[in-house]
Amino acid sequence: METENRPLVAIGYWKDESGDGLPHPSSFLGQEWSPSIKSKVLEYLRSGVRVNEQLGYSWCRLDASIEDCEMGCAEKTDGKYIWPEGLEVYVDKFDLYLPEEFLNYMESRGFRIRKEEINKDAFYPWTDEFWKNWALQRKPSLSKRIMSKFGFKAKD
Repeated sequence: METENRPLVAIGYWKDESGDGLPHPSSFLGQEWSPSIKSKVLEYLRSGVRVNEQLGYSWCRLDASIEDCEMGCAEKTDGKYIWPEGLEVYVDKFDLYLPEEFLNYMESRGFRIRKEEINKDAFYPWTDEFWKNWALQRKPSLSKRIMSKFGFKAKD
């Protein structure tokens, strides 16, 4: 199994009141996905294996009218990365974009999660070091190369 002996790489976790050093999702808006890539990415996020269930729902940091239950109460994984269930809401409703490394990984696997490689009943530890570093180093807009490769279009 791909996840043995190492924590999963966390993405899509947001700042809360504790001052945990995580970013706010508003820092990742401003791009439009091409419809074909966006649908593949959304399907990938939705098809992640549900793990690490919690006792309460998350909440949307951008729109209070989105029901907490839509944001979920668990995490999803593909065996390398782990993300909160609600990440798909940010991509779908707010055109949030994701790290190139994650997009490359999805693409390298044909936008398909190999669920047979993941034990859904295990607890999966993770590290947010990559996510925090990526957020800190992120430029205000994606490079033209990344935009072109993943079908982003600059908003006016």
